[in-house]
Amino acid sequence: MKKIIAFVFAAIIACQSAYPQACAIIMNDNTPYTRQAWWSLGSNNAFNDDNICKYWKDDYYVTSAAYTYYGWFFVASLGTGWTDQGYRYSSDWPTDWLREKWDNGYYITSMAASDTHYFLMASQGTDILSQKVCANPDWSVIRDFLHKWWNENYVVAGMCCKAGMWTFLMNYTGTYYQQSVFWGNTADEIATKIKEKWDEDYLITAIEYGNGEFCCVMSKTPGSSGVGQSYFIRTDKKPNDHIKEKWDENYEIVTIGG
Repeated sequence: MKKIIAFVFAAIIACQSAYPQACAIIMNDNTPYTRQAWWSLGSNNAFNDDNICKYWKDDYYVTSAAYTYYGWFFVASLGTGWTDQGYRYSSDWPTDWLREKWDNGYYITSMAASDTHYFLMASQGTDILSQKVCANPDWSVIRDFLHKWWNENYVVAGMCCKAGMWTFLMNYTGTYYQQSVFWGNTADEIATKIKEKWDEDYLITAIEYGNGEFCCVMSKTPGSSGVGQSYFIRTDKKPNDHIKEKWDENYEIVTIGG
């Protein structure tokens, strides 16, 4: 078993009520990515796609996005094996756009939300065969949705929270693995639960903060016990040094949340 805890929760515990966004950065070794770039737009700054378009021209694909303490935050990677991407930034859930993308072989690979907008990135050339989405303010409805599709060999691929409304995404690829979804009211609480699941050879595969709670998805896959993983959840320091340090150790960003 090979796990690492890094830069865990300094200022956020005291400041959760003042700052409705967090910033969580999960990094693994042994990823397929060969090079990465990341950027944030800054707290309270408007969305723009300048860097998305810039990196697309260099054959990078956006592999994770979130609305965080640092504003809109994106990661773009080489080595995905994907063939095309498109995104939608919308105040409402983009049902028609997503249906059109699904019809053309694109699937959501990043999903994020601020209090006012959704951001969906859909990619072509993935191993995803089908997706299911559930948005509901009642956790019991979402819990039933998760169990229903787990029984059909879907797995939770991500979630986001817009103005208190949680949305969960599940993927079907033909490969099913064990998952655990849990919540924490504080950074300390979620950290303790992460450590417990790490000890059982689970890895963080999605994390989000919304409506005053952390939600974390951890997955146990063949080979997960041999993967190194670190996480940064906003401290009083920016993530720049942490990301550079882990990049130098051949870790790559696999997911972000906020």
